Amino acid sequence: MFNKKIKYAGFLFLLAIVFSLTGCTKEKEESKNKIIEVSSGSDIVIKTDEITENATFYNYDADGVTIQIFAVKATDGTVRIAFNTCGACNPSPMAFFVQHGDYFECQNCKNRFHRDEIGLKKSFGCSPIAILNDDKEFSGNTITIKSTFIETYKQKFESINIYTN
Repeated sequence: MFNKKIKYAGFLFLLAIVFSLTGCTKEKEESKNKIIEVSSGSDIVIKTDEITENATFYNYDADGVTIQIFAVKATDGTVRIAFNTCGACNPSPMAFFVQHGDYFECQNCKNRFHRDEIGLKKSFGCSPIAILNDDKEFSGNTITIKSTFIETYKQKFESINIYTN
């Protein structure tokens, strides 16, 4: 009887360790993303040498509406940029993406996209809305996205109010 209690207590102890380690890992994973606040009327300037496989999110304030853009490095080393809303699920308040490892998952429909699939073509289907080369300016190691272009997407973000990436 005593041996069974020791085994049970040992099992619970190991289980507690596993849960605590898993929780710490998730917290660290979630904290890898950077969020940068951008004031209304300001262009978004992305320093390409600072972009990694963990997305950087840019919260642009358009008169009280947050328009979120993210940049991520693809496996080929290129920087991919998109608006953080699902073209198909919008205007759902949950039509935004959260990064889990190499994948971005829509919080509404749960479809997932590998970071290599981000920003390749303009689509209002189920994917983050790409920001293509014609919509951004390149200069050395920076990419600039003009505030006037960003603000044309304001209505896509009026119903989205959760940005905890």
